[in-house]
Parts: sequence; C-alpha cells; structure tokens
Amino acid sequence: MNEQRSRIWETIDVESRITGWEGNPFDVQGFADFTSVSGSELRLPLFYAGNSRWIARFMPTETGTWSYRIHLGDSGVSIEGAGAAGTVIVEDASPEAKGRLRRADANPRRLEWENGDECFLLGFECDWLATLDLDVRTGAKARTLIKSVKENGFNHVVMNVYAHEVPWGGVLGRNSRYDFSTPKSWPFGGDNDHPDYDTLNIAYFDNLDNVVVALREAGIVCHLMIYVWNKAVNWPEQNSPADNQFFEYVIARYQGYSNIMWDVSKEALTYGYCSPQYIAGKCRRVRELDAYNHLLTVHDREFCEQYPELVDVISVQDWGTELYSRMTSLYEQYPDKPVVNIEHGGYEESPFLMAPGDYQDPVACLERNYLCVFAGVYSTYYWQGCSWNIVCYEPEVLPAEKRPRFEYYRHLQELFSTNNFGTLTPLTGGRVSSSGHAMQAADGSLLILKPKESYRIHLRIPKEISSIQVSWFNPLTGETVPPVVFAAEGFLAIRAPWEGSISVARVELRPSAVLSPAQD
Repeated sequence: MNEQRSRIWETIDVESRITGWEGNPFDVQGFADFTSVSGSELRLPLFYAGNSRWIARFMPTETGTWSYRIHLGDSGVSIEGAGAAGTVIVEDASPEAKGRLRRADANPRRLEWENGDECFLLGFECDWLATLDLDVRTGAKARTLIKSVKENGFNHVVMNVYAHEVPWGGVLGRNSRYDFSTPKSWPFGGDNDHPDYDTLNIAYFDNLDNVVVALREAGIVCHLMIYVWNKAVNWPEQNSPADNQFFEYVIARYQGYSNIMWDVSKEALTYGYCSPQYIAGKCRRVRELDAYNHLLTVHDREFCEQYPELVDVISVQDWGTELYSRMTSLYEQYPDKPVVNIEHGGYEESPFLMAPGDYQDPVACLERNYLCVFAGVYSTYYWQGCSWNIVCYEPEVLPAEKRPRFEYYRHLQELFSTNNFGTLTPLTGGRVSSSGHAMQAADGSLLILKPKESYRIHLRIPKEISSIQVSWFNPLTGETVPPVVFAAEGFLAIRAPWEGSISVARVELRPSAVLSPAQD
C-alpha cells in the first residue's frame, strides 16, 4: 500500500496508472474515496495528467491518517499496483497556511479564511495571467507580477482559464514582450483556429497549475473564470461532450488547491452567447464534483439575481455614476452573501492604452474602489497595463511617471488591517455625518470617507457622548495624523489635514479627556 505525507491545506497528487485502455484517455471516468481517521469522507474525481497517469488531487482538511481507494467505472480497465489504494499521513498546517476562503460564520456578508483570520478581499484583474509563461513554462513572468501584486496588498486575482484576443482596437503594446494576444497554446488540441476538441492540452494545464500554486504561495485567491465569451475563444458547442469534458476537467484538476474561487463565466449573460439555464447547469455540476465546496460565483449581476441560491458570492459589474448608492442597495439586498463589484468602470491608465473604461485617472479609479468598500462590498482594481492581453508583468521597470499606482491599494489594505472590515456596517442616509460615507464598528467607532470636494464634514453626536477622538488617514500616501480629542457638540465640524483629496476619519466616541476646540 502506497503511503505519502502532507499537511493540512497542502496539495498532494495521488497518482495511478491504468492499463488496458486504448481509447481516448480523457474518457476514463473514475474517482478516489478518501477517509480520515475521524470518519470524514471526500470523493475526488480523477483527471488525466498524461503518460498513462490519472490523478486525484487531494487537499487534507484535518490531521491524522487518511486512507484512500481508487474506483473506475469502465470495464476492461485495471489499476497498476499500489496506486489503487494507499494512505496519506497529515500533519498540522504550516504557519503561513490559511485554508480556503469562506463566508464568515459571524457575518455571512463578510469573508474569512478557514483558519478564522479575517480577509479584506482586494481584487486585481489579470485575465491573461495563465498565458504569460507558455513559451518557456518556468513561471518566471507570472511570478514576477504576482510578487508585485502581493507586495501591494492585493489578495484576490481575477483571471480566465483561457482568453484569446480582445474585440477592441488599441495598438500600444502590440508586438512588444508584453503582448500575450492569440497565445500559441490553449486548453484543447490543435489551436484556436483549428481546434481538436476530442483532446485536452496537458501542457497548457501544467502551466496553469504553476500559476495557481504561485498565487497560493503568495496567499492570493485565484478567482478562476472558466469561460469568457467576448475574448474570441473558439469554444466547443455548449453542452456538447467536448464542452462537458473541458468543464469537468477544470473542476477535477483545480479543486485540490486551497485558494480557488470558482466563477463559471466572466460576463456570463452580457453578450447573449448562452442562456441562464446553461450557466445554472454548470453551477449545479460544480456542486456535484467539488468535494471541497469552494466559493462559487458567476460574473453577472443578472444571473446572480435570478439564481441567488446557486452562488455563494454576488458578483456585479456596475459602472454607474451613483456607485455608492447602487452598492449599498446590493449590500442590503443580500444579508447572507458577500458582494464583489468585479468591474466598476475604473481602468487606471497605462502606457498601453487598451480599454479606458469610463474612468482612467488613477485617483478617480481609487475613489471608486473606496466607494465600493464604504458601501460594504468588495472591489477590484484594473490597470490597463495588466488587465487584458497586454500584460506588463514587470511594472517597476517603467519610468516612474508611467507606473501604476499600486501603492494606493497597499494603503487601502493597511487601512483595513487596523480597522477590521468584518465588523464594519455601512450607515446610509447621513445618519452620523452631513456628508461623506460612514461605517460603524461593533464598539460604536466610525470610519468616515470624506469626499475630495468637501471643505469639512459635520458629525451628528449623540447626546450621551461627552467627547470624541478623531484621527485621519490619507488614502494617497498612507499618512496618518495622530488623534485629537474634541468636546462633543450636537453638530461638530471636523476638517481633514489635506485639501483636494479623499480622506478617511476614524472617530471614537469616548469619555471626556484633554479637549481641543472645535474647528471652524
């Protein structure tokens, strides 16, 4: 009997070799049953990994000895030797491991890691990330970009299994080393122009494995969009055997990674390529195949509103001018699910002009992320130099004035490292301030986003409060100003130390202390 060792939430491949099979190896149907010493059970589908190898990708969820056995449903097929059964001895998780992302037990609108740590999800769009290293397959380009993403506070990368070409113009960056349009390798046999849907391209998925592992090592969620309809991918006919084989292969191959979030399709219903029923069927199939119950969403507000029971996370694409009120409405509509605005129209400018969106000034894009967050929903950052087919995987080599303002988002992550997002509730309707947008923590303290246009904001202080403490945070620089205590007044005016910029005030309601006069 084969024996291997692992840790909680690590990934281990249990490999079998099958003899007596002369047909298409992707047609082999099989699964592995894993049982822990405590009686926990997991049934994992096998996937073909090339060279007569079929793999069950196992992620232990508890310590102790797990036993497993491989099962096949095809007559005339046998399993060689020790691969048919075995054990995995599982030790405690490594200190840096956090497990799967899940809805928080205390507040299902919020996200947390499986180990109980809070997660302020901050997204980064990079549709073509899976294709950066298809030429050399070292993973070096993807890892370079992932390092920058991690260092600047992002912990959520939104990417496609495969994207081919964009439907819009734009020549800047074309034919440079950053142009990843029309990749030479793709998930099926043949190529995008002359597909062979009867087979899948193992080498392509080997490279995708490297990307998912690099994201996991960096503590980043891989938001894996299985389909995308407007990027010129020559997909097989929907619900055909080839379509089902591809979809189920992805679920089998990637469920064993702790950092996966499933997304059936980017902009699922936007372009009319498929029906809601088709997407709903795929969601149900994920539930049947995914033994680990990773979070599932569909990048389409229309679908999420039609089938909220099929998704764990509400994903929207909303460019509206009234972004804050639209997002607070969604927050209130779904008390049992997190909401993520994957695309809010802010595409920060870069030297590679591809898709300006409706906003491209870096500060304007930042403000839209803050509006989402202060509405109680999670947001996603787009930089035109990374989000689509032109991927500048080494932005630090650009001239300083051409680089993305990643540091703005590092400051945003830092803000909610010291102010637990999971405990904050949006307060709408001007209940505590004359302008700006407020969130309240369980202890009554407030975070208030002051608009750049406002000269000052007035606070509505409850009568029972005798003093308040106010400190300020600058979203552009990360600078904080030490707190000052004010005598409480019914309508107290406070001003940020910086003009012409959004600012965040932290307001603590507290007993009297050394007082400073209220500002004019």
